[in-house]
Amino acid sequence: MDLRVAQIKECEEIPGADRLYKLTVDAEEVRQIVAGIKPYYTKEELLGKRIILVANLEPRTLEGHRLPRHAPCGFERGRKHRCAHLPG
Repeated sequence: MDLRVAQIKECEEIPGADRLYKLTVDAEEVRQIVAGIKPYYTKEELLGKRIILVANLEPRTLEGHRLPRHAPCGFERGRKHRCAHLPG
C-alpha cells in the first residue's frame, strides 16, 4: 500500500453526484482524485487540508462515475463524519 500525504489544492463539484467532490491534490505530484465527503464538508473547508492518500488504488465506479482514485476517510463514532486529515 502506497500511503502519501497530499494537500488539497482545488475542490470541484461533480455534476449529478450527491456525495462526491473532485479534488486536485499535491502528493509529490499533482493528481486528481475523488472523495465521497460532500455531505460532510464544504468546498471551502477542504482547501488547504492535508490528507492521507492511498496512491496505488485501482480505478472504480461510484455513483455512476468512473473514478481514477479516491481518498480514504476515517470516522469518529457518535460525531459528525470527518475526513482523516493532518493538521498544518
